[in-house]
Amino acid sequence: MSGLKQYLYEYLTFCRNAAPDQLPSICYTTCVGREHYRYRFATVVASMEELVRNLEKRIETSFSLSQRPVKGIAFAFPGQGSHYQGMAASLASSYPAFKEILSSASSAASKLTGSPILSFLLDSSTEADAKINDTQASQVSIFVYQYSVGMWLQTLGIVPAGVLGHSLGEITASGLYQKIILFFLSDNILSSVMAGAFSFDTGLEFVATRASVLRSDPGEASGMAIIAASSTLIEELISELGLIRRLTIAVYNAPQSHVVSGESSAIDIFLEKVKSNGIRGAKLNVTQGTFGI
Repeated sequence: MSGLKQYLYEYLTFCRNAAPDQLPSICYTTCVGREHYRYRFATVVASMEELVRNLEKRIETSFSLSQRPVKGIAFAFPGQGSHYQGMAASLASSYPAFKEILSSASSAASKLTGSPILSFLLDSSTEADAKINDTQASQVSIFVYQYSVGMWLQTLGIVPAGVLGHSLGEITASGLYQKIILFFLSDNILSSVMAGAFSFDTGLEFVATRASVLRSDPGEASGMAIIAASSTLIEELISELGLIRRLTIAVYNAPQSHVVSGESSAIDIFLEKVKSNGIRGAKLNVTQGTFGI
């Protein structure tokens, strides 16, 4: 703890003499160029002056250890859209035990789906006709990756006290862990059940079948986009653009965060409109979506 206080003194001295335009560089360096020690300090600032002020305030505060009991850790499993080609390559190259688990799980997934799952997870690219962004490929790859990371961490003695699953991530969470509380976050509903509901093979078959059902109609490309606006505003814009039968709100994440889903061309039109109005929005990396009626 004394080391942290001395470290903050050094930062304060440096920042007092640093030019205001150096703030981005200082923030970047402290995030990626420093080791993560046991005792740390974090603050959110918008200027060098604010950073200096927050450092001074923290140094003036008594440095005492928290007496709160240490809680167990929790694992969070995201849904589709979190994937990318070669997403397991770095971890697999550094930890052979993880790669072994990943390879075994990927082999089972490839036998079931006919897709080069291990290639999606480890290689920088795959065959031209095999894309990780395909609905079945992405969902199965995410499931295999999540399962492999979870199993590998447990071999290291890292066992969570609870797990959090969102959408597709609920499947991994509910099947992987036993005798712990599982939280589901989907469509703004929070519930808890006991995990360990099924085996890896059952979960894999579930994911593959689910992904197959969710595939888009080949005759009309579809997708999703996340919009930082209220549901009322989104519905008004959909109506204004005449997209009621082509676009709908599929997920209510938060009061100012929703996912729209439908025809890909309609999503492009909608995104152009919301961005012109200064509203943040982004197309999700998925190839399926539901249609409004």
